[in-house]
Amino acid sequence: MTTHYLTINGIAERLNLSFHTVRSYRDQGRLLEPDAALGEGRAVRYGWLPETIDQWQADRPGSGRWKKRGDLLSD
Repeated sequence: MTTHYLTINGIAERLNLSFHTVRSYRDQGRLLEPDAALGEGRAVRYGWLPETIDQWQADRPGSGRWKKRGDLLSD
């Protein structure tokens, strides 16, 4: 059975973000370590399992699961 991984483009599409946003998350260390690496040196390509990205999205601050400031005032 073949395992399918998401690239930076795939993550951006899955999360409805721009490629540049996801790449900046990776460059800033805000994206999880990849689940796979293919190749070596400058030719290396990284991949993330869809479930890894789904969990990261659900757990990260600012992903929409936190209350908005106005909601805090009404509590």
